[in-house]
Amino acid sequence: MNSNPLRRSVAAAAAFTCLGTGLGALTGLGVPMAAAATPSGTNTHTAAAAAAATQPHVAAVRPNAVAGLTITSPLANATGTAALPTITGTAPAGATVTITGPAGVNICAVVATAAGTFSCTPTRPLPTGVNTLTATVTDPNGVLPAGTALPTPVVATFTVGPAVTVLAPVVVIAPVAGSTIPGTAPITGTAPAGATVTITAGGTTVCAVVATAAGTFSCTPTAPLAPGTTTLTATVTDPNGVLPVGTVLPAPTTVMVTVAAAPVVPPVTPPVPPVTPPVPPVVPPVTPPVVTPPVTGVLPPVIVAPVAGTTIPGTGPITGTAPAGATVTITAGGTTVCVTVATAAGTFSCTPTAPLNPGATTITATVTDPTGVIIPTGTVVPPATVMVTVTPVAVTPPVPPVVPPVVPPVVPPVTPPVGSVIPPVVITPLPGTTVPGTTPITGTGAPGATITVTGPGGVVLCVTVVTAGGTFSCTPTMALPPGTTTITVTETDPTGGIIPVGTVVPPATVVITVMVPVVTPPGGGVPPVVTPPVPPVVPPVTPPGGGTPPGVPVPVTPPGGVTPPVGVTPPGVAPVVPPVVVPVIPVAPPVAVVPVAPPVLPGTGVSTLPINTGTGLPPSGTSTTSIPLGGGLVPSGPSTTSLRSIDTGLGADGVAASNPLNPATAGGAALLLAGAAAGAAGLRRRKTSA
Repeated sequence: MNSNPLRRSVAAAAAFTCLGTGLGALTGLGVPMAAAATPSGTNTHTAAAAAAATQPHVAAVRPNAVAGLTITSPLANATGTAALPTITGTAPAGATVTITGPAGVNICAVVATAAGTFSCTPTRPLPTGVNTLTATVTDPNGVLPAGTALPTPVVATFTVGPAVTVLAPVVVIAPVAGSTIPGTAPITGTAPAGATVTITAGGTTVCAVVATAAGTFSCTPTAPLAPGTTTLTATVTDPNGVLPVGTVLPAPTTVMVTVAAAPVVPPVTPPVPPVTPPVPPVVPPVTPPVVTPPVTGVLPPVIVAPVAGTTIPGTGPITGTAPAGATVTITAGGTTVCVTVATAAGTFSCTPTAPLNPGATTITATVTDPTGVIIPTGTVVPPATVMVTVTPVAVTPPVPPVVPPVVPPVVPPVTPPVGSVIPPVVITPLPGTTVPGTTPITGTGAPGATITVTGPGGVVLCVTVVTAGGTFSCTPTMALPPGTTTITVTETDPTGGIIPVGTVVPPATVVITVMVPVVTPPGGGVPPVVTPPVPPVVPPVTPPGGGTPPGVPVPVTPPGGVTPPVGVTPPGVAPVVPPVVVPVIPVAPPVAVVPVAPPVLPGTGVSTLPINTGTGLPPSGTSTTSIPLGGGLVPSGPSTTSLRSIDTGLGADGVAASNPLNPATAGGAALLLAGAAAGAAGLRRRKTSA
């Protein structure tokens, strides 16, 4: 008899009779042979489901049956399987399971456990794509009973590589297809969380935004859409790599809408302010900056006024600082206009001797030292220059344009998904607008990221940090130059906690026009036009009988006829005091004194007498007017004509004189003055004759 009895599976009620070697007939309930699994090898059996329970069943002796061979992992037709998967299944206990791959290459081999299972890991990575593995059972160690029929090899087919994820389609919720919308209406909808949604109108990109963690988006066109029928297309991309690898992006979604024409706004004509005659401004005294000269070297000159870029009158003084005692030469367009010497305090003020030519000119201040004491010989001191505009006519300042306030659009808070980077977006100023040179730049970005705003030539204008709400505002520390310019906003993260290291975040740019600044003079108002005062014409004073006018020194020749050297006063001669040059200060014009024809008196000549007209000048100066006096002199003695004093206004000491004079006519006043002059002249002649 075979060492292993014949094993049968019973699943349904049926009668059978089994005859074995050395055994009697076995009867019982069984299953029809057609429903049972047939093991490998030769099996001879007969079963009749409809036979009676007493009908004998004869079966031949067959080889030993063993547990079947299966592959339980990876599952058939699975995707996203790793390149080194763990291959598991069932096999006869103690049997050797060999796994082979494409082209019959051995992947791994293992002995089945006593429980009839196996687990095998490939010794080399499987290729990406579809793989078919075959499991074969052998018994090289002879652990299975003799005559055991080995199970048939089994195969498993699966795909190695990333799992393919199909996302939900992008949906445009608003505007609705076929509706009429304004040109700046936002486009909203749903899209995969973290994906970038780009909106195009007629093939032109109008805005882009990142979908929120809730899978929604809202995108407002950066410029109004063109009026008429247009097709809006929403396309999903993943530039930041936030979606799983192998994700299949949804197809673009389109809606057709009609864009309404923008309402025509009539131009606003700003009111023209009334023209008010310019009032000379009160120019405060210029306090030169305190400059500490270096220990070695020479302090170069500095022009404090006029300021570079301003418009000045042609006779305005040039002030500044220079080494004390040095000679300061001022040139305009290469022509010397004035020369002065720096004070002990290191300041200078130099007024051009002639008005500067109108138009743009360069004023240069050069310091020299002929003595070589203040500036060592051979030392090169750089000059100071300023560019100004000289004009002799009144310039009406331009009326600044009325710039409507820019209302930034309401931007919903953006919650960035994990691992994504939000690129910067400039909200204001809008592209193509005209703004002042220091207008703030606002927008959105990644919370906590550093925002750097640069202007022409890469000059950094300002730096700020994006708030927790994802917004930023940055005001330039310097004014942008007038004209068309490009502003660039860059987003960085020095810590690497917000923007992963190596991530390239595209900058945001906007092209604007910077308006020309309006220069307002100190104290406000219209820039003044300073007209230099015209000094009064003083006719020469001729005393009676000719000779040297009063107040003019008479040249004296000392005994011996020798002329003393220049600057030496001979004994007995009063020193000649040079006249004091009083700076011209703009004041009210003097009261004109109308000359009156003097009465004809007997005498030998006509005299003139300078008098103080009281023009309201400061105490340091006196204006005189010569009034012709009738001769009326008597050669033999002084005149006895009396003279009343005249109310002359302010005297040399600034105190008003109040002696009344009430001549009947202007000629009477002249007669009184003539009498005084005649008396004085007669007295001089008497002294001379004596």
